[in-house]
Amino acid sequence: MTTKPMETDNLLLRIPSVSDAKAIFQNYATDPEVTRYLPWKPHKNIGETRRYLKGLLEKWITSKEFTWVIIDKKSRDVMGMIALRVQGYKAEFGYVLARRHWNRGYMTEALKKIIELCFDTGSIYRVWGVCDIENPASKRVMEKSGLSYEGILKKFIRHPNISDVPRDVQCYAITLAGKREDEKRPPVRTGTFMLETDRLMIRRFGSDDWADLFEYLSLPETYAFEPGEPVSIDAAKRMAAERAAGTDFYAVDLKDEKKMIGHIYLGLTGPKEYETMELGYIFNPRFRSRGFCTEAAAAVVNYAFRELKPHKIVAHCNPLNEASWKVLEKIGMQREGCFRQKAFFRKDKKGNPLWHDCYAYGILKG
Repeated sequence: MTTKPMETDNLLLRIPSVSDAKAIFQNYATDPEVTRYLPWKPHKNIGETRRYLKGLLEKWITSKEFTWVIIDKKSRDVMGMIALRVQGYKAEFGYVLARRHWNRGYMTEALKKIIELCFDTGSIYRVWGVCDIENPASKRVMEKSGLSYEGILKKFIRHPNISDVPRDVQCYAITLAGKREDEKRPPVRTGTFMLETDRLMIRRFGSDDWADLFEYLSLPETYAFEPGEPVSIDAAKRMAAERAAGTDFYAVDLKDEKKMIGHIYLGLTGPKEYETMELGYIFNPRFRSRGFCTEAAAAVVNYAFRELKPHKIVAHCNPLNEASWKVLEKIGMQREGCFRQKAFFRKDKKGNPLWHDCYAYGILKG
C-alpha cells in the first residue's frame, strides 16, 4: 500500500503519527457516541491514544493493517481514520469519524478513495466491510460508496460499548467487475424504483430507514394536517420494516446531506379496473419550503405514468394546508372539487369528531 498522502476534494489521507494523539483524543476517541459501534471502548487518557497509534504504525510495518488519518484540507482538523486489512485478493475496511463531521459525506468520500486505491493495485478484486445491524448511518456510507448488500453475519463481532455478546452485522462488498458494471449503469434506475432528480434520490424503503423516519414522525408539528400522533422508536422500526416489505412507499433522500428527508405514497385506490392511484407525502419539517416535495412528487408521478400506466392519479388535502395543495398544482394536478366535512383525524375533549373539508385533486395520463 502507498505511504504517500492521498487527496480528495475535501480530504487528505495520510499515515498517522503519534503526534496526532492529542487531536484524536479530543476529537473523537473519548466520545461514547462515536465509539458505540466500534470494537474498542472510549479512551480514558491520552496515553492510551498514544499506545493505540503506536500499534497502528507497527501494523503498517508488518503489513497486517493499513490505517490513514482523515484530515480536513481547509482546517487541517483531524476528523477520523479509515483502515484496510488486505488478505490476498480481498480487502476489509473499517472507519471512524468525529461526531461534528457526521452527515456531510466525508466518510463516503474517504471510502471511495480507498476503494479506488484497492482496485488500482490490480491484485485486489473484492473490497468489503460490515456494520452493526442498528447502525444505519454506516450502512448508508457503504451504499453511497457503491457497495452491495450481501446479508447478515450472525454473532460476528463484539461491540463492547453495547454488549459483551457478539453482535449481528450487515455485510457489504464491491468487486472489481461489479465496480466496472456500476460505472456503466445509468443514474436513473426506474426498473428498481430508483429515481434521481437534481437534488434528490427516490428509492424503495429499507428497514434501517427507521432513524430518519423517527426524526420527523416523532414531531408533533408533522401531524398538523395528518392523522396519527408522534411515534416511538419501536413504532418507527416497525413502520420502516413494513414499508420495506411493500411497494407503495418511496423514501426521498437529499443528496447533499445523505439522508432521508421524507417519503411519498403512491398506491392503487378504488376498484382495480378503475386504474386509479392515490398520491400522498410527508416531509421532515426541517426541509420544508425548499421545493423538495414538489421535486419528488413530480418525479414519482412522471414515473408512474411512464412505467405503471394508471388511468388517473388523485390526491386529497385539507383546504387549510395551502403548502400541500400548492405542491399538487405545481406538478400539474387540477382541483376537482371540495368535499364538505369529509373526514376527521381527531376529537375534541368531549369526544366529538373535529370534521374538516377536503380538496380533491386529479391528473389524467397523457
